[in-house]
Amino acid sequence: MPDLRQSGEMVNVCRDAVRYGGPRLRNIPIMLKDVLRADAWRSFVRPWAGLATVEYGEHEFGRFVEEELGSSVEQLFALCQRDQEVLDLLDEVTQNPTGSHATGVYIIHPTGTSATATLRRLRKNHPNIHARVIAGELSPHAGAIEAGFRHRKAQIDLDPKTAARQLRKHFQGPALDALRQALA
Repeated sequence: MPDLRQSGEMVNVCRDAVRYGGPRLRNIPIMLKDVLRADAWRSFVRPWAGLATVEYGEHEFGRFVEEELGSSVEQLFALCQRDQEVLDLLDEVTQNPTGSHATGVYIIHPTGTSATATLRRLRKNHPNIHARVIAGELSPHAGAIEAGFRHRKAQIDLDPKTAARQLRKHFQGPALDALRQALA
């Protein structure tokens, strides 16, 4: 973990990129990743405010974002959409801890088949597959299929001849026989 001044510098660089935008916006995911990995947002010295020491509690990331970065958690998610790893780190730091109340805590509740919901489920139940998704070896969808909580799907044309050709492409041997029985 970096010392308080290093943490403050990490936060300051991220703060400037968020507040002043421009070409720096594309670097926000990288900067934010550093801040989150190092837990630099939790305790740091504000170099831009007379070297005051600042501390945020474990579940106060939303407050940190608003007060220090002058932004919102939603905006950070939007700025980081192309980086699975930082999205996962953001989800982890904004997730409601088991057994705690949400009072004063910014909480993201990903639902359904969103990439964030899939990453959360993989992180919780399949950490080895989660690591491969974060490393870019698999997409979140492919990870969910490998983990077994999502099934492969195919889009089929409604023209009978075309549908038959498409289905033969995806079903072979015993699976094709089972499909024939199900259609009979």
